[in-house]
Amino acid sequence: MSEGQSSLTKLLSDANGWKALQQFLIIVQPFYVRTQEVQAQTATIDMVLPAFDSLYNTLPDQNKTRLTEFMTTRILRCRQKLNLYRDRLENETPLYILAVVFDPRKKLCYFRKDRSDA
Repeated sequence: MSEGQSSLTKLLSDANGWKALQQFLIIVQPFYVRTQEVQAQTATIDMVLPAFDSLYNTLPDQNKTRLTEFMTTRILRCRQKLNLYRDRLENETPLYILAVVFDPRKKLCYFRKDRSDA
């Protein structure tokens, strides 16, 4: 049995594990939706940075929400990864920033506002 399978088996062995699984499903659903949107035939590059911000903001605040320790750890890791990937896109590939700026619906307003509510 792999380490991942062992962790999952241990997690689901009690009621708290099932609660964590329910929380997990609620959390990953927006990731599925955003993935479908940015992979659609009608998707454009200007959708990528706002998608990162949107996903970051859909993650529950572990200080305000009753989460299992398992989920709190995963959410913290997820926030770190989202920040890492978004920062890479912004700093190493200016095309994503230009795409947002040239979108007449977003322009520079996207970068002027607090992106925590994007």
